[in-house]
Amino acid sequence: MQVEVVREHEKRAQIRGLLQAEGLVVADLDEAALTLWALQEQGQVIAAAGLEALADVQLLRSLVVGDHWRGRGFAVMLLAVLEEQARQRGARELWLLTSSAEGYFRRHGYRPVLRDRVPAALAASRQFASLCPASAVCMCKTLTFETN
Repeated sequence: MQVEVVREHEKRAQIRGLLQAEGLVVADLDEAALTLWALQEQGQVIAAAGLEALADVQLLRSLVVGDHWRGRGFAVMLLAVLEEQARQRGARELWLLTSSAEGYFRRHGYRPVLRDRVPAALAASRQFASLCPASAVCMCKTLTFETN
């Protein structure tokens, strides 16, 4: 399986359905600053995540794997792709907000950050300011760049 950028309306609708099933934010899925990636099996989206560009900040958005596909490493695969994409966009850090997956992201190198210490672009985003609950944990990972 391959992780691909999603452009088709039908695939975006499938991602919306996955996110809604998990109670994740869908209000701003069609905004230009958000790029979605997905894993597909026989034309069906089974896992997805997004990157949102906020000035010089990259925000990881809504990593989700369908119920029947969990436990197969698809979230890890998506996370690796999005971290690499953030690096390619010049990001030194990748940020996220989570209400339910703090432990998962800690295991993958993300650390909690107090909300009053986030970059201004993140603090001003719809995700941070209104879409995610105030109880969501803000997390950050420093991205390393490999040298040859």
